[in-house]
Amino acid sequence: MADFGVPVLAKLLAADDAGFIASIAQRRRYADGELIHERGDAMPAMGLVVKGRVKLVSPRNNGREYFVSMVEAGQNYGDIAVVGRNTRAHRATAVGETEVDHLSAEAFARIVQRPGRSEERRVGKECRSRW
Repeated sequence: MADFGVPVLAKLLAADDAGFIASIAQRRRYADGELIHERGDAMPAMGLVVKGRVKLVSPRNNGREYFVSMVEAGQNYGDIAVVGRNTRAHRATAVGETEVDHLSAEAFARIVQRPGRSEERRVGKECRSRW
């Protein structure tokens, strides 16, 4: 994945938070080439790639697509969707058999506001400060 300064959620959280995230995320499976979401969709959620890869492109009016990033397992995308943007900035497509945990803005807020977790407060602060 290209480095756009996006903090990787898994690196910012405590190791024991994986179970908590799994309990509040909506996991979906996608076939190779399946559309995960379209640019402009009003589905604010962060994606955590569990398995496979997600290709992000920016479609243009002339029919061309511009490659933005390839998001690998263990990485996340769409943090801007959970900290204020109401629509998707890119088209996301599964590359290979892919599983994505989708975290809504409300679920993300539960992570960053979890009591006794300075890491989560830092996650929210870092994501919000970028946008």
